[in-house]
Amino acid sequence: MCARTIYCTNIDKKADVKLFFESICGEVYRLRLLGDYQHNTRIAFVEFVMAESATAALNCSGVILGSLPIR
Repeated sequence: MCARTIYCTNIDKKADVKLFFESICGEVYRLRLLGDYQHNTRIAFVEFVMAESATAALNCSGVILGSLPIR
């Protein structure tokens, strides 16, 4: 069984995470963003429709999203 969900950190609060991953990796099934008002970054759980999209998303580490490199 292949995983379809990735965990991503260092996400700029102003960035459109769903648009970013859909334009590079494939269709996003579900997106859960977590953060608070004290920090400028968020974390995300991104679930893709296809497992291959999640694999492609793993290669996005270090890519600039908004003004920060995602991890």
